[in-house]
Amino acid sequence: MSTVSEMRDQAMALRKQGKYQEAIPLYRELWEGHRDQCDEWDGWGYAHSLRKAGRSQDALDICRQVYQMKPDFDYNKNLYSWCIYDLEIKRDDAQIEQNEGRFLKAANAILELIEPGQYSPYARTVLRVVDYYRKRPSYSAARVLEWCDRIQPEQLSKAPGHGSDGKGRTIEYASDREKWYACRCKALFDIGRFEECIRFGEQALNAFSNFHHDNDVWFKWRIALSKAELDDKETAIAELQGLLSRKKDWFIYHRIAQYLFDLGQVDEALDYALNAALAPGDLEYKWELFLLMGSILKAQSNLEVAQKHVLLAAKVRQELDWKMPAELSEAVQGFGIDMSSETSAKDLYRDLRQHWQSLKVADMPEGQGEIKNLLSHGKAGFIRGDDGEDYYFKTSSFRGPRHLLEPGQRVSFHIERNPDPEKRDIAVFVRPEGST
Repeated sequence: MSTVSEMRDQAMALRKQGKYQEAIPLYRELWEGHRDQCDEWDGWGYAHSLRKAGRSQDALDICRQVYQMKPDFDYNKNLYSWCIYDLEIKRDDAQIEQNEGRFLKAANAILELIEPGQYSPYARTVLRVVDYYRKRPSYSAARVLEWCDRIQPEQLSKAPGHGSDGKGRTIEYASDREKWYACRCKALFDIGRFEECIRFGEQALNAFSNFHHDNDVWFKWRIALSKAELDDKETAIAELQGLLSRKKDWFIYHRIAQYLFDLGQVDEALDYALNAALAPGDLEYKWELFLLMGSILKAQSNLEVAQKHVLLAAKVRQELDWKMPAELSEAVQGFGIDMSSETSAKDLYRDLRQHWQSLKVADMPEGQGEIKNLLSHGKAGFIRGDDGEDYYFKTSSFRGPRHLLEPGQRVSFHIERNPDPEKRDIAVFVRPEGST
């Protein structure tokens, strides 16, 4: 029969070779049959082998026994934390919601056991809790901030993550540190700590040379919005206009329109609001934009069309059975709008879209030319104008049969000046030549 020393040496050798299943019976016999001759390293080796074999619950039980034997043994505390992480923190959101208290108890236990470090689950635990609170329907910026502040940025990895997009292509993800900055900046804005959001956003922009998921845009977005909340809307407008060279999302145009209107620049506000209305985006999220357009058009004494925009905003919420906000209810009453009208939001949107397009192109120069090429992803291309200039266009702006969307096709279009003077102007409302 092997001596305890021989058994220990054999178990250790198997563990170091990665032969965990073979090491476990030896460690079990050692731990259960010769406990009086075992030390904390024997228990740790047993628990380590169990976890590596996918038996985190059994490993956790051994870690608890080792912890009672020697509470200050760092190797065991780290392994103990990883077992808790495996069993409680790696759950999906639906599982966590069934017993959120258990999840938070486990997260707090990990943070009490260990310090942040390269090989500890401290940072992963913090970020998992932040991610859970960030994605909950009842989002709590205060909770996100509370957990973000339980770690410092220098304790988080700057190394980007890597994965696959499902087509065999490698994708690079934001590092833990970049995720932390993004989550904390958003929470600062959402909780109304605008001055701190500006400072923190600027710190984030200086912390990285390469951003993922357009995080640099989102930092600049929240900095600009924070300045607007602090009554510096002129600066906010300028900074948001700068973002349009990167992203032409409807909500950026919307914010610029709102701030211009607040400053009394009504005509300019309408121009940006039209861009927002015509840009892609879910109808239900644009109700505030339509309400703003109603106010802008009212200021221009275009009351009939203003009323239609307010009705559209109200119909969008009514058809979704959403509560009517006070500002919208007041506008509905102020315009004397009959909400029992059978006109649907979809019908109103279709009619108003034609109106937006006619207003948008009214001051735009027209051009003719032919499609020069389409980019490989098929979402955009270039038109060679008869004036010798090349114009960028998105295929979504083509108004004609799809089979005509090909190089060589003669087209008419309107020209939208690019906000970035170093880039080509944009062809919009592109249509086969001869069509209306």
